[in-house]
Amino acid sequence: MPTDEADGDGDGYEGCAGDCDDAEAAVYPGAAEGCDGVDSDCDGVVSADETDDDFDGYAECAGDCDDTNALASPAITEQCDGHDNDCDGTTDEEDAFGCGEYYVDLDVDGHGDPANERCLCAAVYPHTVTQAGDCDDANPSIHPGAVEDCDGVDGDCDAIIPADEQDGDGDGQMICDGDCDDGDPSVYLWAPEICDAVDNNCDGITPADEADDDGDGLPLCGGDCDDGDDTVFPGAAELCDGLDNDCDGVVPADEDDGDGDGVLFCDADCDDGDAGNWPGNVEDCGDGADNDCDGAIDGDDPTCQGPPDLDGDGWDETVDCDDNDPALNYDDLDADGFSTCEDVCVDGAAAVYAGAPDLCDAYLDNDCDGAVDPLEDDGDGDGYTACDGDCDDDDPDLNLDDLDGDGLDTCVGDCDDGDAAIHAGCPARVPSGMLFMGSPPDEEGRSDYETQHDVTLTRAFIVDAYEVTQGRFELLMGWHPSAYPLCGEDCPVEQVTWYEAIAMANEASDDEGLQPCFLLSDVVCGDGSNVGTSYLDCMNAAQAGIEYADVALNGVSTPYECEGYRLPTEAEWEFAARAGEMAAFHNGGSLYPGEANDCDGNLLLDNGTYLDDIAWYCGNESGTAMPVGSLEPNDHRLYDMSGNVWEWCHDWSDGADYAGDETNPWGDATGTTRVIRGGSWANNPHYSRSARRYRYAPDSRLYNLGFRLVRTDY
Repeated sequence: MPTDEADGDGDGYEGCAGDCDDAEAAVYPGAAEGCDGVDSDCDGVVSADETDDDFDGYAECAGDCDDTNALASPAITEQCDGHDNDCDGTTDEEDAFGCGEYYVDLDVDGHGDPANERCLCAAVYPHTVTQAGDCDDANPSIHPGAVEDCDGVDGDCDAIIPADEQDGDGDGQMICDGDCDDGDPSVYLWAPEICDAVDNNCDGITPADEADDDGDGLPLCGGDCDDGDDTVFPGAAELCDGLDNDCDGVVPADEDDGDGDGVLFCDADCDDGDAGNWPGNVEDCGDGADNDCDGAIDGDDPTCQGPPDLDGDGWDETVDCDDNDPALNYDDLDADGFSTCEDVCVDGAAAVYAGAPDLCDAYLDNDCDGAVDPLEDDGDGDGYTACDGDCDDDDPDLNLDDLDGDGLDTCVGDCDDGDAAIHAGCPARVPSGMLFMGSPPDEEGRSDYETQHDVTLTRAFIVDAYEVTQGRFELLMGWHPSAYPLCGEDCPVEQVTWYEAIAMANEASDDEGLQPCFLLSDVVCGDGSNVGTSYLDCMNAAQAGIEYADVALNGVSTPYECEGYRLPTEAEWEFAARAGEMAAFHNGGSLYPGEANDCDGNLLLDNGTYLDDIAWYCGNESGTAMPVGSLEPNDHRLYDMSGNVWEWCHDWSDGADYAGDETNPWGDATGTTRVIRGGSWANNPHYSRSARRYRYAPDSRLYNLGFRLVRTDY
């Protein structure tokens, strides 16, 4: 039988019947095509999806999704090339070969969260950045390479918070905030100064009273009453040296050299009231005294020398102006420097002698000229003399009468003594006169540059009873920069520059029809804009007030000649503050030793009064300035001359001591800082003394610095 007639594979088809492969039972006409690269149905065509065109071992029918690409088949690992390499229907999926790390960048600062990453062939939101290391992906200012801010945060993600951003001492401030010693919680910007020889408030100045200059273990603020002598301090043993060694305010009587002979009573001076009597002196035969302190007098002392005393008045005939009259001699019984041998009308009163100054005492003729002294004469005929308290004995309208019965007279500021409803807050007229300016060396809390000296003011002046308030400042200037607006319109305005204070003085002058005292030009606002002479254009929150101006007096050569309102000179301020009182405070009191930095409140002064009654200071403050006029005024009826807020003065001062005795002084010719006076609610007690001086640059804005206005009395 011919072979093509045989059915070799038993599939029912012979070769002559069209079986194209009679050795394969699955191949015959009409057979179903398999995925084997064979013409199973013997139609002469192998199906395209059965061929492995790219020779990767897989045909299309076997799952090869791209039979033209040998790198695409079910056996290939997915890689980042833009193809579905593993034929799973997804191109370049996560973790493909060649993928890169992509991180979530929620704050869009170019750096991702290292804890939120995927290995991708390309960025897929939210995994959009390839740089990791962002330690706070919610804050765009925090990432690797960022600039560190003063916020106590690791801004550059280097796992280190810079040392100057850490509050090492727990005082609430960092070094970058201005804390000048982050290891001491008592030291930070605006901290109260305490007696520790440290710059607690970080202003670059350690108060002079905190230094222990003599090395005895106590500074002035610690009660040392003489920090230049190491034998003088509280608790020291008293020595025979004429000093108050133990700082109790008393020099023992036996240490006093009462007669100035150089020998103290404790050194065996037998008569410390007579400079002619001391151990070792030559005994005089005719003065009635034991000159050499050996117990024998005149002729009873075999060592005596000289002529006798005929009238027994203690002066021998060679020196007595009349040795026959014991009432005429060179005794100075009242220690006024004059004797009955000289021109003296009463030698029982130290205040009476030829040329003596006028005093308020029992003697109407102190200078022995036969006329009533001016202080005890009623010059204006109003029934009161200067000794009675007449504040101006040339003006009968200024006296001690209280015509309206309101408890106030015209000398203490009643500007309408015919109306009992008008008195509080009247501006005070301070008369011209002489001031012993500064403080004595033993005043508790005293600082450098307070040397006492005579100052003469030849012009009377008018002083506002109150510090300028927020309400008055805003009324005239249109805006106020106060740090404590919630305190209210009756609280003193603060955070004002010196330039804003004199600008407000000009506005007050215009308001009352007075010639302004100052010319301001080239005015620069807080935002840096220059408004020329239009300084009111700076007075809004956007332009932030007056930062600088060229300032000149308006047609006068000294501020005393101005007609309009101005700031007081330093001398005027102290003259007004003291109101005739030479103690540390205007109520006649001074601090006890150790009270200079006492912030416990209810501070008792040495005259039995309390500082809390006249001054807002660290002992009674409430964290802010207080409404003006809340405490007792001084004798000029001026309020808050001690405490509440510091007050700008006119004067330049770069820290030097006073120039000496002066008439109408107004500070240095030029400088970089202006004087401030009076202390504040945020300061220790000694800052509120009438003599305390301080200074700041005129563009300074302090939360406890304001001003009050004055004008010369025309």
